[in-house]
Amino acid sequence: MRKLIFALAIACLPLAAFADGAQSISLTQDIAAGLKVVMGKDAGKKTKEKVYYFEFFDVHCSYCRARDQQIHDKLHPFYVNYPFLGPRSEPGATALVVARLAGNKEQELKVHKAIMSYIGVLDERQMGAFAQKFLNLSFAQYQTKAKSTVVSNELASNAKLIDSINVATVPAILIVNPHSIQTQSGTAMLWTGPFEDEKGNELPEFKAAVAQVEQSH
Repeated sequence: MRKLIFALAIACLPLAAFADGAQSISLTQDIAAGLKVVMGKDAGKKTKEKVYYFEFFDVHCSYCRARDQQIHDKLHPFYVNYPFLGPRSEPGATALVVARLAGNKEQELKVHKAIMSYIGVLDERQMGAFAQKFLNLSFAQYQTKAKSTVVSNELASNAKLIDSINVATVPAILIVNPHSIQTQSGTAMLWTGPFEDEKGNELPEFKAAVAQVEQSH
């Protein structure tokens, strides 16, 4: 897990500290399997989408928070949630997995928005309050789910995916051709720079990266 340790050390630095652009990723069986875990029930569905977007983020990352709604509204990504910034992010990361497993899409998104916009301590008690409000779970029920092996296994799967792709900063977006996930082959693109300019227009470089992935099969 050396790559993941490296990622934890530098994650959430200002995007200006990195070169804007994309890194080509060769899809392997392990990476495809990890992406399917993130997709959940959507993994087996037929789609007309030309590409899928997967956003890597941490609940305490200020840059992730600033771009969260923007990325969701424009790209509608699958969220790859992990406590990049260490123990203080673990309650939020855990709550997001519980929301994905225990709620429907609408409930999951409500929990996501509540966590990413909350000003204060994101501890287990606050996560339990969100679970009660949006998932209709008592605090005891939430604790049981949060401590389940299903949740810990998903976070472990996300960690393995992050390590395999070598995500070194958040937020980051993985652009993948849906066919590549099913065939467990081809290439994907890890985008670490902004995807639009100050006027809200997609950058030509980002468009080119997406087009390259679209044409990969």
